[in-house]
Amino acid sequence: MKKGPSEAPNILKVVSKIGIMLVCLSLIVALGCGEKEEPTKIKLKEKISVGSEKTIGKVLNFGASGSGSPRKIFAQYSPFTEYIGKKLGCRVKLVQRRTYKELNELFKKKEIAFGRIATGGYIRLKKEIGIEILALVTKRGDPHYKAVIIALKDSPITSFDQLRGKTFAFVDRFSNSGFNYPSYLMVQKGSNIDTFFSRYIFSGGHDKSIMAVLNKDVDGASVSSTSLLRAGTKNPEVKSKIKVIRESPLF
Repeated sequence: MKKGPSEAPNILKVVSKIGIMLVCLSLIVALGCGEKEEPTKIKLKEKISVGSEKTIGKVLNFGASGSGSPRKIFAQYSPFTEYIGKKLGCRVKLVQRRTYKELNELFKKKEIAFGRIATGGYIRLKKEIGIEILALVTKRGDPHYKAVIIALKDSPITSFDQLRGKTFAFVDRFSNSGFNYPSYLMVQKGSNIDTFFSRYIFSGGHDKSIMAVLNKDVDGASVSSTSLLRAGTKNPEVKSKIKVIRESPLF
C-alpha cells in the first residue's frame, strides 16, 4: 500500500507514540558550556507495544545521513530498518542524505517519519517543528560525549587560542561537536568563523576531519570524543599522532 502526502502527519504521530528502541538520535542536546553545569536530564517515554492496525501495511521512511558511501550506510542501517519493520508490521524504507541539513529538511517536509540525526540537527528541529526523542545512542552504556579540539602531537599548538590565524576543519554546520562548540569558543573571544582562522573547511564527517589533521591538510579540527576514540581503535596512527588540546563539558 502506498502512502499519499496526506498520510504523512498521521504516520509521524504513530511513530512518535511508539517507544521503538534504537531510533538512535545521536547523543543528544547541546548543554551550556559552563564548566559547572550539569548535563540536562532527558526523560524518554516508557516503551509501549508496537505494531497496530495503524501501521500494518504502511511504508515508513527512516532517514539517515553520513560521510560514508551510500552502500556503506545502507549496509549499516538495513538490519535496523528490517527489525523495526517486523515489529511494526510494515515496510521501513531507508532514505539517505549526504548532509545533516538535508536530513533536517526531510523532517520539515514530512518526507520521513523518523531518523537518526546529529545533536546539532536535533537542536534546530526541536525549535522549528518540535521533534521528539525516541531513543539515544549509548557507548558502553553511557549516553554522554564531549567535543574535542585536536591537533598533531608534534605541533607547537597546545590551546584553542593558538589556532587563531591557522587552518581548521569543521564537520558540518548542523554538528554540535563539529561546529557549535568551536563556534561558541570563538564567540567567547569576540571572534567568528570568518575572522578567527586563516582558512577553514567543512569535511562532511568526523572521520574526515580527523584524517585532515593527520594528513596535515589543516592545523586543527573539532570532532566528537566518540569519533576520535573509534578512529584511534581502527587506525593506530590516530592514537599515536593526534592530541586533544581542548574539550567541552559533557553533552
